[in-house]
Amino acid sequence: LPCFAAEGGVAFRGKLDALYRASARSYCATRFLMRIAHFRADNFDYFKRQFAAITWELYLPPRCTLSFSISCRKSRLMHTGRLEQDAREVLASFADEEGSAQKIFIRFIHDICTVSLDASGEALYRRSYRTHTAEAPLRETSASLILKHAGLQNYAALIDPMAGSGVFSIEAFMQSKARIPQSLHRFPFFQWPVFSEKMFNYTLEQGQAKPFDLLIHTSDIDKRCVDIIAQNFNECGLKAEAQCRDFFTLTNPFPDKKSLIVLNPPYGERIALVDAENFYIKIFEHLRHNFKDCDFALIVPLKVFSAVERKIIYREKLRFHNGNILTYVLFGGI
Repeated sequence: LPCFAAEGGVAFRGKLDALYRASARSYCATRFLMRIAHFRADNFDYFKRQFAAITWELYLPPRCTLSFSISCRKSRLMHTGRLEQDAREVLASFADEEGSAQKIFIRFIHDICTVSLDASGEALYRRSYRTHTAEAPLRETSASLILKHAGLQNYAALIDPMAGSGVFSIEAFMQSKARIPQSLHRFPFFQWPVFSEKMFNYTLEQGQAKPFDLLIHTSDIDKRCVDIIAQNFNECGLKAEAQCRDFFTLTNPFPDKKSLIVLNPPYGERIALVDAENFYIKIFEHLRHNFKDCDFALIVPLKVFSAVERKIIYREKLRFHNGNILTYVLFGGI
């Protein structure tokens, strides 16, 4: 789909089948919003009239539990409580505490109001398979984005030696099997009057990605993490065994295969800055001596990156937030 950068994400235009396809097939998105109105309003009466003019009967089921997310910046209308009150009065005929949950986003910037419907419900990084987590887990969407950017389909093996709860390994497995990541997700648009189950199922059948062969090595130094990984592997159907192993004793388990090694080391409050600098340099030295001919994707917190940048040879970097910690992921080859 043609798309363009927008504040806080990416925007694209399309029919409902585009929303179905993007929502179900996206490995990397956290949430999809469908914009249904865009208008200028500099007083509450005009906002209420414009809001009421939206063809809500196309989008909201006759009975639904309504919630709102409202923000205002540099606009005459700054009272979010009044805006929600007016919106609820307009939609009073739809409101029912026992109905399906529907969330409406109202955004004001410079007196321009954008009204959107939440098409995702629960955040899409909450895959159905990961019922157990280790400390400071990496989001599934972040892991998938890193794997996609690295070109996972071009590798014969993935090495995940600081696996945590196994997110990298499981997302790699999902991609290699061309699984639809949100196949079990319950989207709010299932309840919209305009929703077509037939079209949704047809959309999922079209353009199915091709599976590819991938060997996966998963390990972690923490036995508790290994137990968590085993449970998550079982949930997603990954027939593999995680090893309890210190990365610094590990050598390349696939020396004859084109391999990608992914590393999400401990950082943040778990390790002091000075120790972190030495730790990351030690990681890179171990990669250089024991994983020759492997490519890598290494997550580094921003506060450590400036200290180790000149000591780690990499090809490319991407910046992202891991929770509330600003980080880089470095891509390179040994």
